[in-house]
Amino acid sequence: MKLSELSTKELLEKAWNEISALCGSRGVRKDWRMTIPVDADRDSDVLFGEVLRRLAQLEAENDRLKAEVKRLRVLAYDYIQAYEKLVFGDDDISPQDQETWNAKDN
Repeated sequence: MKLSELSTKELLEKAWNEISALCGSRGVRKDWRMTIPVDADRDSDVLFGEVLRRLAQLEAENDRLKAEVKRLRVLAYDYIQAYEKLVFGDDDISPQDQETWNAKDN
């Protein structure tokens, strides 16, 4: 089975087991393994390469979602300003509401 076909949970379990074996945990020591041709089930570099590839994908998706949250906050803020102007004839939003909508997630 290709590593790319494993669920993230299965991949992480396999990676943790590999780290344990490389470090000699549980009384078993394993050497770093790289073979030609590639053996995806046993090669340490291929396993950790797949973990890093997925981490990069997750980081990119996280960045995309943060940008979307920021865009939606601005949209919501603009909507509230327009609504208050329409209903109350006031184009100012309270500083507390502005701070709430423009809060930055870490």
